[in-house]
Amino acid sequence: MNPNYFLKAGINIAPIVNRRELLCQWTMDSNGKELLKVDIIIKKVLTGRLKPGDMPGYSTLVKMDGPLAKVLTEVSY
Repeated sequence: MNPNYFLKAGINIAPIVNRRELLCQWTMDSNGKELLKVDIIIKKVLTGRLKPGDMPGYSTLVKMDGPLAKVLTEVSY
């Protein structure tokens, strides 16, 4: 299947032109030793999440789970 099939309607992914448009926010455990998650924020909008062991990660841009990403909902947090 075409990966575009999995995108939510009306999603327009513009290229990132400045590195300040991309933020990866790392969340560690209370001891600062174990990675809990990495939130991917593009142009100040939460767009994805990666957690150790998750394959694939999660995205707010997809309408259904697929080979490249699972749906990121508040329950996924």
